[in-house]
Amino acid sequence: MRKTIATTVLLVCALPAFAQGQRPAQDKQSPLSVKVVDELGAVIPKALVLLHADALERDNPKPFDLELRTTTEGEAKGLLPSGFYDVFVASTGFSPHCEKLRVRDGKPVGLRLVLRVDKLMSDEYGDRIEQP
Repeated sequence: MRKTIATTVLLVCALPAFAQGQRPAQDKQSPLSVKVVDELGAVIPKALVLLHADALERDNPKPFDLELRTTTEGEAKGLLPSGFYDVFVASTGFSPHCEKLRVRDGKPVGLRLVLRVDKLMSDEYGDRIEQP
């Protein structure tokens, strides 16, 4: 009887530790901070920032998309699981910008993205200096 009680107590105490060791590691979320500016360093409010998990990602193969908009200070914040991402940024009157991003182990990520005035938009709607 004593042996049965001791075995039961041991099993009850050991099971949570064993089960915890068998669980897959929890994804650490990395804080993301994005600042979008123009070529002169002026902030761009309401810029669209899209992050899309790369389909070839091995560490975190789950699909993941995040859509953000910059504030009046040109900033956007979010959380991302570890992995590779395609980053796309666009705003009215500017050429879109794309790049790859690598996020690891809950480490903070800061991006400063520069958008350039789009030539096509500038030619069509931009200020023109008339020559005499």
